[in-house]
Amino acid sequence: MTNDVPIEPEAESQSLVQMMARMMSQMDDIRAKQASEREAMRVQIKALQENVTSLQGTPATIPQSPTPLALPIPLSPILLALPTVTVMPSSPPGQTKKKAILPDPPRFDGVRRKFPA
Repeated sequence: MTNDVPIEPEAESQSLVQMMARMMSQMDDIRAKQASEREAMRVQIKALQENVTSLQGTPATIPQSPTPLALPIPLSPILLALPTVTVMPSSPPGQTKKKAILPDPPRFDGVRRKFPA
């Protein structure tokens, strides 16, 4: 069975207006939240940039007796079985590999028998 009670056009338009108003307020809330998150992210980025620039200006200090923060984690047999990857350092910009020099091939003098295809 369907509800065949007709809805008045005024009531329908009023409910649509209310729904639209609710959706608009939700969208405004979302925009405000995104703006505040964006501003918080900018503040964090600015703080990190200032931190990095302050660290670049001071020399790094190495403590004489480093204290371990945690006990070392034993490696599992699976990790020990993995192949190791070696990264070769690139050559300095001034040093490049020399090209191999090939010997001079014999010149073609028009006789095909010496140069089979």
